[in-house]
Amino acid sequence: MKATLLLPLIPVLTIATAPAQLEAPKPAPELQKLAPMIGTWKSTGTMTPQPGMEPVPWTSKSSARWVLDGHFVREDVRIEFNDPSPSTLQFISFTGWNRERKRFQALEVSNMGTVSVSQPHFLPSGAIVGTVTAIEEGQPTIDRWISRYDGDESTMVNHRAVGEGAFFVHIKGTGKRISPEPSELEPLDIAFNPVALDKMKRFAAMIGSYDVQGSMTTAPGEPSAEITGSDSYQLIFGGTVLANHVKGQPMDYEGLGFVGWNPATNSYGRIEISNTGELYLNDAYWIDDHFVLTGSALQLGQPMVGRGLFKIDKNGAIVAVTVDNIVSANAPARIFEASYHKKK
Repeated sequence: MKATLLLPLIPVLTIATAPAQLEAPKPAPELQKLAPMIGTWKSTGTMTPQPGMEPVPWTSKSSARWVLDGHFVREDVRIEFNDPSPSTLQFISFTGWNRERKRFQALEVSNMGTVSVSQPHFLPSGAIVGTVTAIEEGQPTIDRWISRYDGDESTMVNHRAVGEGAFFVHIKGTGKRISPEPSELEPLDIAFNPVALDKMKRFAAMIGSYDVQGSMTTAPGEPSAEITGSDSYQLIFGGTVLANHVKGQPMDYEGLGFVGWNPATNSYGRIEISNTGELYLNDAYWIDDHFVLTGSALQLGQPMVGRGLFKIDKNGAIVAVTVDNIVSANAPARIFEASYHKKK
């Protein structure tokens, strides 16, 4: 029987693979549905803040490319508004295939500080439809996105409902692919949400690069395997999102993580992806000198819950990470532990 395995270095709560292989799976064939997104795009459109208000024009540039050995499409989007005053919205999203749930999932962070997960649906008509629920300015909101790609052209429309109000056309636009090649679109140092900016201040001392060494196990009672690698942290989007990038052995592992503030749950949220194809959104909290992650998922068809602990020293640096999982009806088991040494 295959076992549940936490792959090294990035503190995701679960990743499943065969213990004897220790090699990353190949990208799912379903991901080829994302191929029309690849390239550099320019788009224009309008945004209506509330029903009855005048539409506000916007322009955008976006770049979509395959990342993490082809398991995800990363899309970087920068939207400019010039009326009534100049402002910039920025988004980074990762769309991949959830093998356990047999569905697409898109994970997104923005300079509003939020992190979210949505489920894109590919309809027979060619439309891509997704929904997102959130809390904005204290009000529950529901957004439905409809996108279409037709060669080098695209269209999109967003219908929104706020509170008990009816749905209205919130955003609409058209796009044109200006190059089949993705372009570099580095995040600008611009924050869009002062609340998120304040919530993320505590992470500033965590910034830096770390050497990581530890061990993992495929299942309780199984021999442990040594892990080594590096993990780097930085604040992006003007300090509203914490990003990390991890590389290590075994398996030439590579992973990305992003932490932001989620007002819908009144907690931090952390999205995690890797070149194994796994993807997660975990709730996260500061508890004394620990940053604590909790999550649940299916692993090899079995229900699983997990907890990750970041031990933080008096200077705000990470010194250790542990992960404990419960799979099915089994007892809790520690499957990952590592020491972190911050580089000078």
